[in-house]
Amino acid sequence: SIESGARLAAYKLTMEQDTHLCLGNNAVIRTLQKSNSAKDSNLQIKNIAILLPEILQDNVQTPKIWIYPESNNTENTLAKISLSGTLSLWDENYSDPYDSIDLSAPMNKVPLLYLSETNANKITTDQFDIASINAGKHYGHQGTWSPYWEEFSTQTKTNPVEAVNTKHRYLYADWRPSGYSVNPQHRNDLLPNTLWQTAFLASSIARPPPP
Repeated sequence: SIESGARLAAYKLTMEQDTHLCLGNNAVIRTLQKSNSAKDSNLQIKNIAILLPEILQDNVQTPKIWIYPESNNTENTLAKISLSGTLSLWDENYSDPYDSIDLSAPMNKVPLLYLSETNANKITTDQFDIASINAGKHYGHQGTWSPYWEEFSTQTKTNPVEAVNTKHRYLYADWRPSGYSVNPQHRNDLLPNTLWQTAFLASSIARPPPP
């Protein structure tokens, strides 16, 4: 898990098929140049999980996957990153986030991922199934995510290092709620609360108006 501003730089990374890379607010994972003769960093990332509560904070910094520039602050065209597998949303306990009150209303353009790459050496995403964000059944708020990519280009600069790369892609998702499914394990907790609300409403109706 890389969250709350954590950084990971790696020369080589190969993830197992059944593992997840969990990313939160201001997380960064990037390639690493070992030396002037070892610029061919290769990160193979599978099954990305986004910490939704962190992403929905104010002033969020979208999780970033970055082909890091060479040591002289020019684009690294030898480093490679590939994304594959599934896209999931988790809460701070690394489970379904669908009890969040934020999901009771529609949301547009929720920022999930930012890719910083070079025009000649893009991050590979054809095996990354962003539609799997809707896979699986869950309790809590029901609805549909509509994920999509947006990309743009910039002119390269040598300073700061964040401005070296010329290709940028953002993964966004729109949310449309469609109801709520109560977890049977929580049903008994809801009953006393419902009875209390009913009694309070009845008391308010029965109380005579002030003179």
